[in-house]
Amino acid sequence: MDGETFEQKFEAAIPILVLLLLIIGIIALNPGLLAGIPIIGEFFQGKAIHVLVITDDMTEVNAWQSVLSSDMARRVFGNPVNVEGIMGSQTENVFTSVDAVNQKGYDLIIITSKHLPTSVQLVLRDWINAGGRAYIVGIGGINDNGRWGELANLVPVQCGADGVCSDIIKPVYGATIYINDFNNPLAKKFENGLPLVSGNESINVAMVSPKETGWIMFLGGWDNPNEVQAGKVGNIYPFVTESSQIAGGEVFYISFNPATENLSPDMRQRIIINTVAYVMGAEGYTE
Repeated sequence: MDGETFEQKFEAAIPILVLLLLIIGIIALNPGLLAGIPIIGEFFQGKAIHVLVITDDMTEVNAWQSVLSSDMARRVFGNPVNVEGIMGSQTENVFTSVDAVNQKGYDLIIITSKHLPTSVQLVLRDWINAGGRAYIVGIGGINDNGRWGELANLVPVQCGADGVCSDIIKPVYGATIYINDFNNPLAKKFENGLPLVSGNESINVAMVSPKETGWIMFLGGWDNPNEVQAGKVGNIYPFVTESSQIAGGEVFYISFNPATENLSPDMRQRIIINTVAYVMGAEGYTE
């Protein structure tokens, strides 16, 4: 062995180098593999995403947390997402200014509450315009007058001709995903004609219309469970769209709550993880 030349030693080391490069490549693509290893795991994972859910029911926060701390979420985000919750009626204590929100370090604010004070809408508007990312669910984010008010120019959908969002939630039976923009990265994570529910079950959907951005994906479905026909598109209902602001802020909109509606565990995970990943600029996953 002592008589080996440098070339012979180098050739002997090549398989080891190839194996190391392969391991590094796998870890880079799936940083969550090291999530459980102290220090090393933190080095590869980076900073955990910090999400705030503004809700009218704190039990909902557990549903977001459960999905965003799953093994699949770890593979997408590198480690569990840090999910915090606050009641919409209590937001005035936190949303006193953009600086106060920034001090909390939220990477994404998910808004499902239907009771936001106008003063909070104003702070959220300025936070988004300054580069913040918001994920609005259904008619989440409206004030007690039933309007998006200070958020109206940022939300990529509207409620009717007068902008009042009260009483626009209705059940859609046999809801199925259809892709409108096949080039969109989020749409590529879903199959065209993918059922959201089994048979003639329903989900509650906000009947809104898109602004100039149009739909990334829409839903096919029916108003009546007796009308559901497998393999047919049915009526057209809203699903997801978005708007981007000059300073880099983002408003993502989804017409129903994937954390609380009657979805299978697999579909709930697929929608939540891929939509949050999309807003955060991550790759997401496809089964």
